[in-house]
Amino acid sequence: MLDRAKQTYQESCSICHHLHKESQYNSNQWPSLFKSMLSRTPIDKKDELLIIQYLQKVSKGDIKLKPIEENF
Repeated sequence: MLDRAKQTYQESCSICHHLHKESQYNSNQWPSLFKSMLSRTPIDKKDELLIIQYLQKVSKGDIKLKPIEENF
């Protein structure tokens, strides 16, 4: 599942701009950053949470994960 999340992130997010490295942001920064750009992507709602979890898992590990709310 993480492979699918990685592939979807790479394909969808590089459409508009240079792809951010997963380690560029910490696990608490990724959800809001990702959600702010989500409307400009072809990412399905069902993949949204999976991609956020992938980004948090492979991000800078210096901050603990905040729980992700399913109702964005």
